[in-house]
Amino acid sequence: MRAGRNRWRVTIQQHGTDTASALGEVTTPWVALGEYWARKYVKSATEGLVQGQETAVVVTQWFLRNAPSLGIVPEMRLIWNERIYDIREVIPTGPADSEMMLVTTEVLNG
Repeated sequence: MRAGRNRWRVTIQQHGTDTASALGEVTTPWVALGEYWARKYVKSATEGLVQGQETAVVVTQWFLRNAPSLGIVPEMRLIWNERIYDIREVIPTGPADSEMMLVTTEVLNG
């Protein structure tokens, strides 16, 4: 199968089950929901200082085919090339909602 315009392989992750360490610390691991072909468009980027550190926020739109049936919600995140994108919005698009647009933010600390 050819990916066509959807040429980037991405992983969608969701929060897993909380686990407690021997010291009682609770952690919530990220668990892969699945891998999908997607296309991306960088929409904007802003820079500024956060707590004295230079930080950039990049807003990217990702499009996935057949995605409405995947159950993707804004509490999840997208991984591409070991980079983490927090999902902010999930918008069905395309004919009969055959595609989904994910609006994501990536925070880069310089």
